[in-house]
Amino acid sequence: FKEASRDIEMSFDTATVDRLEETIAQRCGCLHYSGHGHKDYLAFEDGKGGLHWLGVDELKMIISKGVKGGGAPFNLVFVSACHSRRAGDTFINAGVPHVVCCQMESELMDSAALAFTRAFYLALAVGRTVKDSFEIGRQAVAVAPTMSGFGNVEMQKFMLLPEDGFHDVPIFDAPTISEWPRGSVDGSHALFVGSVSSGCGFINNTNVPKRTKSLGPLKGSSDVNQFSWNNMLLEQPIPSPPQGFLGRERETYQVINAILEQRFVNIVGVEGAGRSSLASAVCHYINERKSTMTAIETILYVRRQRFHGKDSFIVPLHRKLVAGGRSLPLWINADIQDIVESIIKALRKTKALIVFERCDFATGSNEAKELPLFLSTLFRETTHVKVLMTREEPLSLYSSGDVVENVFMLGPLTFKKTVKLFSMLCPHIDTGRDRGRVLNLLVPDDQANLTVTSKHLTERSRTILSKLGGGLPSDTFNEAYRMRESQFQELIDFASGKKR
Repeated sequence: FKEASRDIEMSFDTATVDRLEETIAQRCGCLHYSGHGHKDYLAFEDGKGGLHWLGVDELKMIISKGVKGGGAPFNLVFVSACHSRRAGDTFINAGVPHVVCCQMESELMDSAALAFTRAFYLALAVGRTVKDSFEIGRQAVAVAPTMSGFGNVEMQKFMLLPEDGFHDVPIFDAPTISEWPRGSVDGSHALFVGSVSSGCGFINNTNVPKRTKSLGPLKGSSDVNQFSWNNMLLEQPIPSPPQGFLGRERETYQVINAILEQRFVNIVGVEGAGRSSLASAVCHYINERKSTMTAIETILYVRRQRFHGKDSFIVPLHRKLVAGGRSLPLWINADIQDIVESIIKALRKTKALIVFERCDFATGSNEAKELPLFLSTLFRETTHVKVLMTREEPLSLYSSGDVVENVFMLGPLTFKKTVKLFSMLCPHIDTGRDRGRVLNLLVPDDQANLTVTSKHLTERSRTILSKLGGGLPSDTFNEAYRMRESQFQELIDFASGKKR
């Protein structure tokens, strides 16, 4: 849409049942779903980052409930998912005149979906008909360099329903714009990135030219970071997870659910286990789902700084509140108690998640005493503030009234996840196919989910795992980048039995 430079209003969100129902009720012009598919289900989310398989029959009920009074819920629906024919038929039966989906028996390559989607929407945006845009999309798949010779096969998997329908009509009649807007958007038309598993794009301006309130690329576009939108982390940037952050999907989900259900969560693990990376990933994940995870409205990510000659988390937290316009600045010689009172006043009615990174103080130090006292006051004086902390040890089973410390122990990666991480980072492994071969060679199926602490780990697996960092992500990063080509070949020879 940016390339087409057309005045088309859009919004993006995580695919949940609530958001789908709202969109149907609002009668927006087009719906784009992107996610995993099954012949009888579509992958939605449950509002907490978990998977919710939405059955085709349930989809039919949602549509029928939302379109009471007659009329089609959308002018166009694109179900970008494998095996999505039945879901497509459901929208057709609800009166949608144009539906793009995938054959029921077919799995769709991600690269094919991206190639088709880009070409299809570009053609639609500039005013081409649905029929022409569909064929342009299919041809883009056929010639895409990312298809590795499978283009002609993948292009046949896309379907335009109804197959005997009249599709020689345009969808968009929007005027051109001289410059693609970069401004932020208001809350009711916020621009959101789709979820990891699934996402919905709601395109509201069809055949009726009007000034847009939000524009942006569809999920998967490389231009996402060029745009500014109402992002609750925007004023308070947090570190991104490191390159190749993987293997912690289950832990991310578990920590998110702990945060949503509790007020105080402490990620505990040894140095190098990835505590800070996990906390960062959790924050970004929640931010991308701000419309569904309503228990958190803002995130404050805090690292300790020096204050009056000692370490402190309280001062940088207050500075972030001042920078965000939530608190007034204090005198330079203000003491800790004044700062704490200012923080409490700013957060008393706020649904905030405060992240304290690396809260490791010397036992008995003033800092070690200061933080528990601050947390006690924070939880007592506020109702909705939550705290996520990372430490090497629990905070002495800290408890304040009904708020208790919920410790999440972060252990090492499994054997399989360690090899996956190593293969992604190692400069001696060039292609996805090579990474698959290394994984199959190094990791037997019965050892895949074991860790370095498992008594069932064989000596061969233990030796390989130790060479790759022992399951600690930071050590695996180091081993991957400093391993010489000769050492990598020795590893392969050992795994294949050529060398002991």
